[in-house]
Amino acid sequence: MKMILVHAGMLTARTQAAIDQWRAALMMMAAFPNLHVKISGLGMYSSGITLPQARQVIRDVIQIFGAERTIYGSNFPLEKLHASYADFFGIYRTVLSEYTEAEQRAVLHDNAAKFYRVLCHQNPTAAPCRSYSSARSILTVAISPTLRGRRLVT
Repeated sequence: MKMILVHAGMLTARTQAAIDQWRAALMMMAAFPNLHVKISGLGMYSSGITLPQARQVIRDVIQIFGAERTIYGSNFPLEKLHASYADFFGIYRTVLSEYTEAEQRAVLHDNAAKFYRVLCHQNPTAAPCRSYSSARSILTVAISPTLRGRRLVT
């Protein structure tokens, strides 16, 4: 059974001790190959997030779980209290731009399409959608119980 750890494991404080404890916990959980991690809600415990904070969390998560088990997600509308979706997504995109295009596509789209079994294009056996610009729509469809498993034609 596949499982997902939400909000990057919820780093709730920015002290070095808290960061070390969070990393250690992620490393223990990453030992389970059926566990994926969603980088979402990164600003929940700090009333928003800065680029350096996001970079640290995203890099650590990808280093520990690998790009192949990391999934982008938002925590909207809750994080709307601190910034716009465009602002948060811009920070994620800036950090992810440090990775290869294939890794970016995996994190922003392909991993979610595989995890939630969302099929794309006219051919249901085709690889996940080639464009990750539609990731937000696909994630919305993927988490809707009434739409799970349906094809999304982009």
